[in-house]
Amino acid sequence: MGFDLHGLNPSGKENVEALEDVGPSGFFDESAESEWKAEAQAGVYFRNNVWYWRPLWAYVGETCDDILTLKDYQYGQSNDGHVINAEKAIAIGERLRETMHNYDKIAERLKESIKSLSKDYTFDKENIEEFANFCINSGGFSIW
Repeated sequence: MGFDLHGLNPSGKENVEALEDVGPSGFFDESAESEWKAEAQAGVYFRNNVWYWRPLWAYVGETCDDILTLKDYQYGQSNDGHVINAEKAIAIGERLRETMHNYDKIAERLKESIKSLSKDYTFDKENIEEFANFCINSGGFSIW
């Protein structure tokens, strides 16, 4: 299972229009991964498998509990098309950037609770930074 986030009004779409179809095999293809990262940077598209998304979204919930509603947080854990509007997306991205200096402390606290769910969940600082960039440039996003 994976989570695919699509920017609603991406600010950098013109920079990646040639990258429209990066298939699921892109995780193992270095050039496709580079294209996917360019799309995330531009706010067009961001993806994570469940093992990356759950810890990332928990990190967002921990650091952005005053930005997200309970409904946003709960629906963000499923891929049913929930929409995070542009104002919230920018606020999430900015907050994630602001809290990166506390990443180790926050991640360690969350790792303990997430490990009790599954040892396969993965925390990744680079993933959080890429998600922050996606949020800021997405114009809002939907979670599929």
